[in-house]
Amino acid sequence: MTAALERLRAAYVDELRRVRRIADAEFARALKAEGRRGLSRADAEAVVRRRRGPPAAHPRVLAVFRKYFFACQARNGRKKAGGPGWVDPLAFVFEDLMGGRTYALWEFLAELDYFPLGQDRDGKWI
Repeated sequence: MTAALERLRAAYVDELRRVRRIADAEFARALKAEGRRGLSRADAEAVVRRRRGPPAAHPRVLAVFRKYFFACQARNGRKKAGGPGWVDPLAFVFEDLMGGRTYALWEFLAELDYFPLGQDRDGKWI
């Protein structure tokens, strides 16, 4: 991994950790609010997840995920997929988190039912 890519990864992990704290805190506040309505912890969590999804579905988390996915796309430019210097954007933002000190972030994002990405008619990621 090049020094520039290591810096990009470190920035991604730092930013993802920061927005995760925000998402987790908002989720906890929503659980507490449902608990004040008399719901059990399990029922409160079911209600909050039905309305909001998991904490990883917080808009700030999704924005960071997309930001770094597209940063990889931009970094790749016209490089051939799998060629020298090419970085798989999806691996960068998700799969590469699976090991070591970033495993908890991988678990956090793994709760998403889908990734906030799509392709247009021309196959370009949007």
